Amino acid sequence: MTQRTRFILFGAGHWHAAWHLDALVGAGQEIAAVGALEAQAARRIGERFSVPYFTDEEEMLSLFPDAVALVLTRPDLTPALLMKLIDAGMPFILEKPGACDAAALVPVLAAAEEKSLPTMVPLVNRSMAFWRELVNISSAPAWTHAHFRILAGPPSRYIRDGVGWVLDPARSGGGALRNLGIHAADAALVLARDEPIEVMSAGISNVLHGLPVEDFAFASLRVGGSRSITIEAGYCMPSEITTEKEWRIHGPGWAIAENNGLLSVRTPKGRNQRNSPPSAEQYAEFGSEMARFARAGKAGVANLRDLVSAQMLIDTIYARAAHLGAASAN
Repeated sequence: MTQRTRFILFGAGHWHAAWHLDALVGAGQEIAAVGALEAQAARRIGERFSVPYFTDEEEMLSLFPDAVALVLTRPDLTPALLMKLIDAGMPFILEKPGACDAAALVPVLAAAEEKSLPTMVPLVNRSMAFWRELVNISSAPAWTHAHFRILAGPPSRYIRDGVGWVLDPARSGGGALRNLGIHAADAALVLARDEPIEVMSAGISNVLHGLPVEDFAFASLRVGGSRSITIEAGYCMPSEITTEKEWRIHGPGWAIAENNGLLSVRTPKGRNQRNSPPSAEQYAEFGSEMARFARAGKAGVANLRDLVSAQMLIDTIYARAAHLGAASAN
């Protein structure tokens, strides 16, 4: 891939837009332009970063053909934009979930791979200290149970921030499971490697906020026929500033947990604890990853194929929850 030196961002109204742009600025990268279908969002982010802003995707694409695209657009609209980027030969970094379901991304993945077009996805939780510590445990392949939980505050913030589409399943593809749980699904897949994953049980609920999308979801997974992973995702914390993110794994004679910035390793000799990098540092680190991607075209964190795999698991969890819910109702 020819080295590219600047970035354009589609989807300036996304709540992660400023995070990614701040990370790029911190990594010394040039932001050429930003765009959004909503003129107010395009202008707000464009003025904040002192760059041109657009409401026409095709115009922005035609003006900056040598850029790397950051795509944070609405999931139901994103696959069509990605096909335009692929046709233009423009490498892209796609914010998850990237589409309303895996089926919408499969043809995009096929087209990108046919062109050998580099792609990248900010599954930043792969940068947690949890994974580095797991590598240090000699018996890590013998893990027995893992748990991945990610809970955020009430979804009212999406309405306040002008992205109410997050709470419309037809436009977003689902609620907390699709939006937040994609990280947990990816963690399960990273841990399972190539072993088969079976969704044993699953459930979703919207009783806390009464919205069309679920505000809580859980799943129990069986890996390779004997080991287990549980997943939780929800909009169930009492305020926006309270979150709960715990990655936990157990094996013979050891246990590792990373919970809200604290890493804990337990062995028969006792417990060792230390602070771990917060999410803000993970995004700052991702800025450097994006810079390397622009230079070399290699996704250091995750790529579109990884996202499709996580989306397929999310789809299976939704289907299992619906099946069990229907059976219970009968």
